[in-house]
This record gives sequence, structure tokens and C-alpha cells, in this order.
Amino acid sequence: MKLLRKRVLIPAALFLVTGVLFLVLVLRGTLATSETPRPSTSADGALAHLWLSPEGRKVVRCALVVDRPLDRVWSVVTGYARFPEIFPTVQKATSSVEPDGRHRLQAEVSASVLGVWPVDVLIRHEEKGDVRVASWDQPTGDVLRNSGSWTLTKLDDQRTLVEYLLDVEVRRYPDWFVRAVLRGRQRGILRALGEGALR
Repeated sequence: MKLLRKRVLIPAALFLVTGVLFLVLVLRGTLATSETPRPSTSADGALAHLWLSPEGRKVVRCALVVDRPLDRVWSVVTGYARFPEIFPTVQKATSSVEPDGRHRLQAEVSASVLGVWPVDVLIRHEEKGDVRVASWDQPTGDVLRNSGSWTLTKLDDQRTLVEYLLDVEVRRYPDWFVRAVLRGRQRGILRALGEGALR
């Protein structure tokens, strides 16, 4: 009788745990809000959530306050050739400036279970007062959609709010799964940016 219970209860428990984990993953990659929570200080850490854009897209959004001036943080965000030194997900990065002023970034980006993606994007830089934006919208290979932006806002002379948006679709993977994986990794990317700015 005990052996029969083990043969039934253990697989049932494993099935239940797997089902709960799968449901959590689906919800993390599906439930989005139009709110844009922002940390008040660096002590709040990096906030990550799924944001519903005005166009109706579900986008991974992260925000972090970095205790460094805007110019310093901007130099890290736009120092594309140094990305492999700062971001653990980026390998073999090269960059150049196109005739139209956009910055070309060519790199390999790892995304956990999604594998390694070759990335070749043109990034537009914009400056409006105390706000600076680096944005792109360019798929590459199996990455069917790759749009995003870094938005940096000066809070005061020593603090910068960093907001990172990423909207990605990858061939062979459901969109909710890609969003759930990226949402789980983006906090680490923002923390790496913060540490890079502090060096």
C-alpha cells in the first residue's frame, strides 16, 4: 500500500508543481499594465514589469535610479564597444557611426534558454533638455522583432532615472515565453548598468 501511494503521490506532486510553475511563467509573460512605476531612489533597486504600450504591445519595462550624473550614465549606455565588459548578456560587440548619425551595434546577445542571438541594429540618439534617449527598431535573423529604448532622465546633479524598454519576438518561441524570460533577466542588466556607471 505504501509503495502504491509513493507511485501515485510523488508523480502527482511533481505534476502539480510543474503545472504551477508553468502557470506562473505564462502569467509573467502575459499580464501587462499601462502603469509605469518608477523607483524613487537607488535603494529601491531595479523594478521590472510587463507594460502595455499605447499601441497595445506588451513590452518588458525596467527602471532604476543610478547615483551618478546624467552624462556619466549616458556614456555607459552609449559606449557600445564596451558592452561585453558591462553586460553579462552581450558578447563580441562592435560599433560604428552611420552617415545619418545613427550608431550601429553588432553583437551577440545571450538570453538564457532562448539561446544566443546575433544583433545588428541602428540606434538613434536624442537629447531633449534633461532627457536622453537611445532607441532602435530592427529585427535580425531569428529575432523577428527587436525594438526598444534606453531613456535617461536627470533627477538632480548626482542621480539619473534609467528606463529600459524591450519588445522582442523570436522565431520558434511563443511571445509570452520570450517576455517572461526577458522580464526575469532585465533587472540584472539594469544592475550591471548601474555598477558600470559607478566604476
